[in-house]
Order: sequence, then structure tokens, then C-alpha cells
Amino acid sequence: NGWIAKTLRRATRNVAVANFAFSEQALADALADAGALNPSLHVRTIGERSFATRFYSELLDIWGLALLRLPEEAPSHPCTYEDGNKPWPFAGEAGIASMASGDKMHHKFAVIDDRTVLFGSHNWSESANRGNDETVIAIHDAGIAREFMGEFERLAREFGISERLIDNR
Repeated sequence: NGWIAKTLRRATRNVAVANFAFSEQALADALADAGALNPSLHVRTIGERSFATRFYSELLDIWGLALLRLPEEAPSHPCTYEDGNKPWPFAGEAGIASMASGDKMHHKFAVIDDRTVLFGSHNWSESANRGNDETVIAIHDAGIAREFMGEFERLAREFGISERLIDNR
């Protein structure tokens, strides 16, 4: 995650992230840092519906929201916020992947400045970083970046937090 964060902080024009489970605070902070340094940076993220509205989802930070832990999610710490949570003070663009009924978005990639693609088996989470055996590959090629952006655009149909999304939690 440290290497991913370092790469994100170097973004100058745009970042598009599609990640099944985006729950690593340091990576959300890296995107926020890049956006604070460069207000014209366009950051878009999409995630899996079943993870997006959990208290530890970093899509919530991008939306500028924080959710309390529900008793069934954290019996020993219900009705508290995630430690270190940092909702963005500015509007970020986050959304839910558009999938066929019954399907889950299981993608794990980022396209940075229309040239760099990070992809692999690595979710943007603490468990993927510390407990799992995962891979991340970086390719610097505008043609490959275009192909990944095509997939991002295919999936990116529903941006913003909505009553429908909250009701489906």
C-alpha cells in the first residue's frame, strides 16, 4: 500500500480507481493529498456495492461521509467511527460499479494520468497489504491505459451517494 500511495501522490491530471474492497485509509489520504496539491486533479473511484457503505469503506471518505459501526459489524465498538477516519472536505467523485444482477465487481486497478496502470490481485485494504499473498503490477503505456479506462467507463454508471444506495446497505 505504501508503494501504491507513493504512485498516487505523483498524479498530475487524473486518477480512475476500480477496486472491489477499498478500505485502506492511507490510500484514500494519498488521493486526498494529490487533490489538495493539485486542485485540477480529477479523481474518480468505483467500488462494489456490498462494500461501499460499510463503515470502513474509503468511498465514504471520498463522498465526505462517515458512518457509525453497527452492532453487528463491530459488537465490541458499536456506534463509533473508524479510527483515523478522514472524510474529504471537498467533493470527490465516487460511485458504485454497474453490474448485472447477482454479479459482483471484483476489479482491482487504477489508471493514473492516462499512462500508468496499477493492477493485480491486491485489494486496497490492510488485510491485502499485511495478511494476504497479493500482487500489484505497474505498466506505463498509454494504449494499455486506454483499454483499462474503457473498462472503467463501462462500469462507472452510478456516481454519488443516493437514497437507493443507502437503502441497499
